[in-house]
Amino acid sequence: MLDNLCLMTGGHVRNLMLLMDSAFNYIDNLPITKRAAQRAITQARDVYRRTVEHEQWPLLAKVHQTHQIQNDQEHRKLLFNRCVLQYSYYDDDEELISWYDVHPLILKISEFVEQLNS
Repeated sequence: MLDNLCLMTGGHVRNLMLLMDSAFNYIDNLPITKRAAQRAITQARDVYRRTVEHEQWPLLAKVHQTHQIQNDQEHRKLLFNRCVLQYSYYDDDEELISWYDVHPLILKISEFVEQLNS
């Protein structure tokens, strides 16, 4: 259950704290139950659904498929809203390599799935 909460954050620690705080609203005693965790995830997913504008769904699908973004206002907006997350690592030559993907909570939003399948 905790693993699932962690996976749904995309590695963003603040999101983990928010998901755990939300899950606490659905329990009276510790530990956090699977049901409480799922409710917190569903609630957070709904926030992302409302954050994404209609014309951004195709952009999100492309980022998910290519793991790249363009240097433009629309992509920066998605980064700022944490709909797209940036991941970085150093390669064998000690060069910083970055790649991008949509926030894991977005992956099961119907509008995203439809766009990905079209």
